[in-house]
Amino acid sequence: MTYTIKKGDTLTSIAKKHNTTVDALASANNIKNKNLIYAGNTLEIPDGSSGGGAVSGSSGVWNTVYEGASNGKDSGYRQSNDVQDAHKELENWQDRRPGAYDSAYSDQLDALISAATGRAFSYDPLRDPLYRSYRDSYRQGGRLAMQDAMGMAASLTGGMGNSYAQSVGQQAYGAYMQDLAQVIPELYEAAYGRFIDEGDQLEDQIQLLSSLDDAQWDRYNDMLENYLEEGSFLLDKYETLSDADYERFLDYMELLRASV
Repeated sequence: MTYTIKKGDTLTSIAKKHNTTVDALASANNIKNKNLIYAGNTLEIPDGSSGGGAVSGSSGVWNTVYEGASNGKDSGYRQSNDVQDAHKELENWQDRRPGAYDSAYSDQLDALISAATGRAFSYDPLRDPLYRSYRDSYRQGGRLAMQDAMGMAASLTGGMGNSYAQSVGQQAYGAYMQDLAQVIPELYEAAYGRFIDEGDQLEDQIQLLSSLDDAQWDRYNDMLENYLEEGSFLLDKYETLSDADYERFLDYMELLRASV
């Protein structure tokens, strides 16, 4: 047998309605928090329970009517104002149920973690702006050195260009290019240092956002704990008032029967 939870129901009220116990309902439905159930969910009623008994509900626990008899005529019990007020407090509490946890930092954390774990170092001088600046400067210096060397070689031969002058010029240019090649290891080390620094910055950002996310999670858990404690208090208050109110009704009914 199944039962669909109505707004305002409690495990206690459902157990009373079906002649079973709260523990039996919780066990049959794997309910860990007996003070927290949700309207619209379906409960399995343990075997041996029934819908009969002294309590009959017209529209859930909040509108429960207890049927009795007085002098041969039907009479009914309705909750007192105090019980109805306690029910309203509990109902308002249920309406304030917190939503699921939503981190304000999860998207940023995911992006940073993805960036950090996807990093790999490689160095291509041609893509290094600093290398290109060195290259242009060395090329310019090499061309000037080549022109000077060729000019000097030509002056030694009476101003006539020859293969010797070209060879001397090429040697001067090549010397500059060799100097440029010696700069690459330094640029590699500088690029690797920047790579390490960027990784450290990503790690710092991840740690910062993680601490902020942890703090937000702790605040959410504190709020949820306070909410559940309030619900437990309001539920106890309602059940205590309801039970006492119904007991007074039963006592009154006994008095009426005794007077017949």
